[in-house]
Amino acid sequence: MNTDFHERVMSLIKEKGYNKSSFSKKIDVHPSVIQNITKGRKSGVKSKPSFEVIEKIFLAFDDLDYYYFITGIEKDMPLSTKNCNCEELEAKDKQIEQMQQQIDELKKDRSDLMRMLSRFIS
Repeated sequence: MNTDFHERVMSLIKEKGYNKSSFSKKIDVHPSVIQNITKGRKSGVKSKPSFEVIEKIFLAFDDLDYYYFITGIEKDMPLSTKNCNCEELEAKDKQIEQMQQQIDELKKDRSDLMRMLSRFIS
């Protein structure tokens, strides 16, 4: 898994058999755009591509897994490996479980109250 967008761009270039120059021609952008995304400018800071550049990549490669390309998360990855804190996930799961129990109890209480109310009314 390439979690860095710049690495995913480089992987795509290599996977499709291009170099940076031929890739930039394929997606119809100036070579410096790809250079700035993959290597960075003179300061060494890598650029984030514009929406237009991402759109051109998507249009040029219709077999691309768009979700993975943008997020770095594979759709079929187990949740515990999706760039998140496992302990935090477990805590959230526990909270959800507790909330579900509370909801179930409230539904039961509501049902009991509805029965009592119907007896009182009749």
